[in-house]
Amino acid sequence: MIKILSLLIIKIDKTEEVIEKLKRIQQVKELFFITGKYDIALIIRGASSGEIYSVFTNDIDVIDGIISSESHLIM
Repeated sequence: MIKILSLLIIKIDKTEEVIEKLKRIQQVKELFFITGKYDIALIIRGASSGEIYSVFTNDIDVIDGIISSESHLIM
């Protein structure tokens, strides 16, 4: 199992819409509002790097309102 921490910067007027879309993604296991440079932290789990790649390219990266993201493999 691969576990990723993803940090997102969100357009302020799109926050609720982005959160609702993220909650529908099966691989998103936890979602937190955070303070500082980023607005949201996600814990994403997948069976393979291919699954994680697919989640980002097909589900997360296409959400309108996400300005930028930074992701890290949790060891």
